[in-house]
Amino acid sequence: MKYLSALLLIISIPAHAGWTTGEKVAEVTYLTLHTADWLQTRFIAKHPQTYYESFNTVLGSHPSVGKVNLWFASTALLQPLIADALPHSWRKLWIGTGIGMEFILTTHNAQIGIRMEIQ
Repeated sequence: MKYLSALLLIISIPAHAGWTTGEKVAEVTYLTLHTADWLQTRFIAKHPQTYYESFNTVLGSHPSVGKVNLWFASTALLQPLIADALPHSWRKLWIGTGIGMEFILTTHNAQIGIRMEIQ
């Protein structure tokens, strides 16, 4: 999968930044859920007759796969960079909020039949 190398790069960003083990685990958890959301949103983009994007107003109701890829790649890079710039107490809140949001979104999507679309 062409996104795997990008994901591995993103995961390695905090490895050298003096993060705690808990922060690293939380960041990997966030990025895993973010990737699931990315794949689900690709599925939405490929099935506009059945599904629509209802949470992300930047993408709009019926985004293209290219727009989905650009959005999720950009946010996957920005999220750990922002986290790295924050003090530890705020970093935990930032990452934890992201985990909660992604968990709710991906769980809801799965419950209504949205699958993870790789190709």
